[in-house]
Amino acid sequence: MTKKCLMSFFTYIVFSAICLVSMHLMLLADVNKYAGVSIGSAILVTCCIVYLVFRFALRRYTVRRFERRFKTALPFLPVNAIGCGLAMSSLYVHLGEAPNVLTSFCVWIAYAVLFAVYCFLGNIPLFKRFPRACLLIYGLLVVVAGIIGICVSTVIFSLVLMMFILFITHLATILVRSVDYIEHIHNLVLVSFIELLIVVIVVLIVISGGDGLDGLDGGGAGSGGGYRDPKYNPYDFGATNEEKKRWLNKQ
Repeated sequence: MTKKCLMSFFTYIVFSAICLVSMHLMLLADVNKYAGVSIGSAILVTCCIVYLVFRFALRRYTVRRFERRFKTALPFLPVNAIGCGLAMSSLYVHLGEAPNVLTSFCVWIAYAVLFAVYCFLGNIPLFKRFPRACLLIYGLLVVVAGIIGICVSTVIFSLVLMMFILFITHLATILVRSVDYIEHIHNLVLVSFIELLIVVIVVLIVISGGDGLDGLDGGGAGSGGGYRDPKYNPYDFGATNEEKKRWLNKQ
């Protein structure tokens, strides 16, 4: 396993562990489903601004001083990992069910093993000759294995999917050209921002699905749209008459 693979591997191990720990800690609190993803979004915006200022400020320094000071970019990795974990917690608040610590640990170990296996396979000439194609095939195989989780539990499947985002993006950093460890750190930091952005977007899409459609189905009572109870479910025939009676009794 090369030094580059080792850096990506250990970074993934620490990043994903911090992510899962922060997710479970957030789930201990009784919060709104938008709380975690809102904090994650705030972390993303704040860190992006600080990182850009940091990058432009470093242009004033020589290469040697740049190398010494660029190591201070490492704190962005754990901070973004916390943001990912907090954003993921919103998904399970929305589902009303969350994976237990043992399940999270097993998924974390499974991805760590898969990451290590890919790093060792990188020594095979075929992987060296066609790295992108091999990564794509390897990723697809992991996806197929992960889809099996949906047959077990929606919660497990969602956790496998969220962790796959971190897994595949960290794995991709191995294929990104870097002349030394300083540049590789830069790539890992950038990937952490991408991961946080993807997690925030995916979670927001899931937990806000349909919320914006409530006012598009004919309006409420007295607006010419007929009977409409906020709790009324048009697909639940058994409750239709009872809901309508309660609504009429309030008039």
